Amino acid sequence: MGFAEAVQMGGQCPVEGDAAQRVAVHPDWQDQGMGRSLLRVAARKARSAGARVMLLNTQPDNDPALALYESEGYVRLPEPLSLLRYLPAA
Repeated sequence: MGFAEAVQMGGQCPVEGDAAQRVAVHPDWQDQGMGRSLLRVAARKARSAGARVMLLNTQPDNDPALALYESEGYVRLPEPLSLLRYLPAA
């Protein structure tokens, strides 16, 4: 079906935000309200844990996701976030 998570950032986020959120829905379950439900539950849990600001990201051309997030009150940041991974040398 799908998943959502909200992770406390502990002041380690490059922009103002207390929690980072991820939402994913299997294509077979899209357009049935699953993403909206998952987004709301993750946000509610983050708020109950003390988060004041939530961040999430998606591909800039993912129009369905952007429309969902904006309909829930999220606003686009002026600069897109880049996700980086560090792999230490073995």
